[in-house]
Amino acid sequence: MEKHIAAGLRNDGPNFLEAALDGRKGSTMKKDAEIINSVEKLFPGAGVSRSRKIYNKNSQIHILDIKDREGKTREKVAAKLFYNYQPQQVASEFMNLGHFYVCCRSDSISAPEPLYVHPECGLMVMRYIEGTNLGWTLHGIRPIGGQRLDEIMDLSAVALARFHRLFKMPGHGPLVIDPLAKERDINACIDCSRERGDNYRLDFRIKPFFDFSAWNIMVGPGAEPRIHLIDFPKSDYLTTPHLDLGRFKFNLELIKQYPPSKIIGLDWWDASALYDRFLSKYCLEMEVDPSLEDHRLIECFKAANIRRSQDISRKSKFNWRSKLERFYLKTFSKGWLESAESGSL
Repeated sequence: MEKHIAAGLRNDGPNFLEAALDGRKGSTMKKDAEIINSVEKLFPGAGVSRSRKIYNKNSQIHILDIKDREGKTREKVAAKLFYNYQPQQVASEFMNLGHFYVCCRSDSISAPEPLYVHPECGLMVMRYIEGTNLGWTLHGIRPIGGQRLDEIMDLSAVALARFHRLFKMPGHGPLVIDPLAKERDINACIDCSRERGDNYRLDFRIKPFFDFSAWNIMVGPGAEPRIHLIDFPKSDYLTTPHLDLGRFKFNLELIKQYPPSKIIGLDWWDASALYDRFLSKYCLEMEVDPSLEDHRLIECFKAANIRRSQDISRKSKFNWRSKLERFYLKTFSKGWLESAESGSL
């Protein structure tokens, strides 16, 4: 397993790649060309061309076609270029993805196959996966069947349980906060929970997924339900499962704050019912019956995520998308934002 993962962990890339991918050097066109050149080295004799580019908050994704000698596309890969990265964090995401892919994938739950990473350049290459982002599906105006959505929630819960079992630590050692992470609200919630472990049943120590949300779950095509997890953790935390459970609950409620539900009035799914199903399936997989204190701590992490969503200071001052989101929520979801003040331990 370690050999499979380490094979793609490279930090010996050529100097031209480092220069091209450094945000302070080279044009966008040169960066794009060198990303293609680096992928060509993974597929000797094949041609590589970019089909599209996807811009995210913290990265951009280049979808590349791998072509045979006749020019026909034989497969696709996704090259992820990180913004504002620490090389250690890029390497951590690649390793966490690799461990999950090797140890936890099945016919219905998987992740993109990791191929290559250059931590110093903030570049990671994976096999491309077909699918629809669950976040966009829940935002959509065209509902999917209730049974189908329940199946996706069940698979999502099982996927998180598999991740937690994979990265579960023995014993009940101290909780660990990543010193590199600018996560004031999340860290404060972890600090508050340190002295209350005796009342928790979800009290085992795990490496959290950290951003386990509908946006990081891809739903595959076809009649049989299948999901892929994406955007694996970069941070070095050791916590209880409450962090990920609270994050997922926050994310479902956040999606409900936006126009399809909030303004247009489309309401084809219920956030509370969906989350309750998810939590029940997760606890069944982990063989735990959560206590009232467990539910209370989950609410604490949900509230911390609400406050986090309004903290522009941890992001670039030029991040207009975050500023626009904060303005929208303050205008249309004031009550939901205020609920975070009552969600503390």
